[in-house]
Amino acid sequence: MRLVFQARKKLLNSKVLITGTGGPGSASTLYLTAAETGLLGIADSDQVEISNLQRQIIHSTANISKLKSLSAAEKILS
Repeated sequence: MRLVFQARKKLLNSKVLITGTGGPGSASTLYLTAAETGLLGIADSDQVEISNLQRQIIHSTANISKLKSLSAAEKILS
């Protein structure tokens, strides 16, 4: 039980930067959020496009033309 607590404490104190919220980055962002990562930064200067939605699970049609970093931040903060 103590090892679980120590691992949990490390995760809560961690800092992660996601560079790109495309296919792998969007899934990673959701998983790291669910795991309650301490500080999560998102860097992506691209915009959400309809042709990418089938593999970029963090974005939706409501976010088309938004910056991917803002779209992802809105999703994980909601």
